[in-house]
Amino acid sequence: MSYSELLKGRHSESGRIYFVTTVLARRDQPLFYDLTCAREVIHEMRRLHDQSLVSSLA
Repeated sequence: MSYSELLKGRHSESGRIYFVTTVLARRDQPLFYDLTCAREVIHEMRRLHDQSLVSSLA
């Protein structure tokens, strides 16, 4: 499925809660088994939240 097909019928609204997920190119590699990688992602999410660039609930 192409990216443009994934966007069909979708829209965003300010002030709404969204669930964000990601997929890596190599799905067979468990990225977060490496605790350093997991901590880096958490650090970046916290930085974005602290700078009020995103509002996260978890």
